[in-house]
Amino acid sequence: MAVLGAARDQVIDEEVVARRDRPLDPTANFSGHWWSRPPGELASSAGELFDGSPVKLWFVEDSLGWERATGQRLTVPETPQIYEIDSEQAWAGLCARFPPDVTAQKRHDWYRATGRRGKWFMPDWAEVAKYYDAVHLQTRA
Repeated sequence: MAVLGAARDQVIDEEVVARRDRPLDPTANFSGHWWSRPPGELASSAGELFDGSPVKLWFVEDSLGWERATGQRLTVPETPQIYEIDSEQAWAGLCARFPPDVTAQKRHDWYRATGRRGKWFMPDWAEVAKYYDAVHLQTRA
């Protein structure tokens, strides 16, 4: 939980600085951190492909030239509380339920990806963890 609390503090701090220092125009030539995922230090899991290899070894975004990876089996509680992200509505629901406003820090990158002007939100992962043991992003979502 300490990792999630520290990540939340970082998001809040970055939003304060972005509100002060970054342009309001989403088309401005400015970039920040794109991601809205939980901190990378947390355990994560992936399914297996037909050959038994972990999906995460093959479906890597922004590999940064990685040539090696380590994987291990994850032990899951008997009855975990899992939030399933199986659609954009499910993602929007998670953001609506646990909604820190990250508009100032995300607007430029997310505008370039979507063309959408307006407020932006992402889940407060520390709050999500109070209610769920895991969040599962389905491949089709």
